[in-house]
Amino acid sequence: TLVIDTTGTDITKVTVTAVENLSLASGVNATMTLAQHNAFTAITGGGTNTIILSTAGTATGSANIASYTLSATGGNTFTLGSGSQNVTVATGASDIVNTGSFTTISGAIDLGTGNTDQLVITTNNTNISTATLTDVEQIVLGTNSATMTLAQNTNSAVSGTGGANTVTLTTSGTTTGGATIETYSLASAGGNDFTLGASAQGVV
Repeated sequence: TLVIDTTGTDITKVTVTAVENLSLASGVNATMTLAQHNAFTAITGGGTNTIILSTAGTATGSANIASYTLSATGGNTFTLGSGSQNVTVATGASDIVNTGSFTTISGAIDLGTGNTDQLVITTNNTNISTATLTDVEQIVLGTNSATMTLAQNTNSAVSGTGGANTVTLTTSGTTTGGATIETYSLASAGGNDFTLGASAQGVV
């Protein structure tokens, strides 16, 4: 086990071999490469830990880490390790964050300005309405349905496949449906001004 007790520790230049576990003390932030992160079998932390990745690529967050800062050196595909996990990346290449198996997403996800960044809903009936989304250009449902705020639907291009998606909006106001979403369920509190995204789109 590699134990990091001091916040701000950078292990990117350390050769880590045959170390299965990483343990961050409470509140400690640490910088490491993506390869180092992915080589650990288990990563534990306490409090408000942040892991800063210095290289880009594909990774899954540890459920025990509150926040991840992804590298802006290239595109990232990152799967949340918990529904409340925060993810930040500076302006750079296009990035993808997958929601994983979680059906409630409540973290802050900021993918940086520019390019085409995606939040991909990978579990049916996922609720992202309590998540804070910044610079997320696309919300991709695949064949799944999701619950979100009106602002999230308005600020991101929402898309789906398979012809059976339902987007449930938790807040009311003015918005336009995503062209590939079959059905929208509008919030009952307050008035709605909804523009169909496709001629066959259902609204309830």
